[in-house]
Amino acid sequence: MTPTNTTLAFALCIALVLIMETVPINSGYAQDASRQPASISLLNHLHQLAEDHDCYFTIETAYTEGESMNAFTSQLIKRTDKPSGVSNSEQLRLRLTQICSTINNFAFFTNTSNPRIIHLVDKRLVGQAGYAMDMVVTNISFVGKIPDLFERINSFGIPVSQQMSFGIGDPLHFAIDTTTVLNVKGTNLPVRDVISNFIDLQGYSRVVWVATTKIGHNEPSQITFRGPRRK
Repeated sequence: MTPTNTTLAFALCIALVLIMETVPINSGYAQDASRQPASISLLNHLHQLAEDHDCYFTIETAYTEGESMNAFTSQLIKRTDKPSGVSNSEQLRLRLTQICSTINNFAFFTNTSNPRIIHLVDKRLVGQAGYAMDMVVTNISFVGKIPDLFERINSFGIPVSQQMSFGIGDPLHFAIDTTTVLNVKGTNLPVRDVISNFIDLQGYSRVVWVATTKIGHNEPSQITFRGPRRK
């Protein structure tokens, strides 16, 4: 290397060091909120909304022949921002309403016993004959693990089960809770309330459970409880 080239290389090294010293170590893409991807999966965004507003979600998805079972939760949506000047509950309502405007068949309502639980439902399931989540358990007294609760609900002639088969890349496959013990006691409860109202939410996944049901009369609902919240 000639002296001129050596001098030039040395100058470039010094310039590179000076540049590195002036760039913050934590200025990476992932930590810059303004540069995060504009789109996010519905499931991931719901986790973010729940953290923002200290609430919990359940999801009831539907599919027809030829559709992916859990395509609903994998849909990409535009991130929603917190509105200003309104209450926390109104912020959440506005953000969910914005999501409703971009996703087909999306509806939501608040649990009547616990307003921190928001039920998200594929509207194609509303009014479906024999839909398990709407069926009523007249009397139940149960203590046991989640799969055993499904068996008890089945004993009343209501078609529910633990979802055990998943498509490749299905985000629901990575968190399945079969060990949490539930203490369920009540009368005239919709199945939706039986599986929502008796779980200790402290430290639990912000998306508590996902039920997937094929469109059709008396089709079974396959349910996945999501387990303890990840740190």
